[in-house]
Amino acid sequence: MRAEVGRAATALTAELEPAYRIDPQTHLLVEDAGFACFVGAAAAAIPLVVAVSMRPSLPRWFALAGVPVAVALGLSYFYFPFFVFLAGGSRRSAVTAARGVTT
Repeated sequence: MRAEVGRAATALTAELEPAYRIDPQTHLLVEDAGFACFVGAAAAAIPLVVAVSMRPSLPRWFALAGVPVAVALGLSYFYFPFFVFLAGGSRRSAVTAARGVTT
């Protein structure tokens, strides 16, 4: 969320303030800072995915399904693989709710 706020900040300002002009270099700097937050958050999530996937209370296939999610997070620089992480989060939530697993 923070990454998208950084990326959209200059566009939103230009939309809300029609007379406002921003230097293109400044826009790129702010946008790239937001992208860096996105990539950094994806990299930080890799150990989380591995740790949750390796919980002994979850089925074996769950651990195996965490492998492509962790790889996709490593490739989040290209954006599309990030959706694998989102699908993995949905899968984890569904399995945890169905089994009644507590932390």
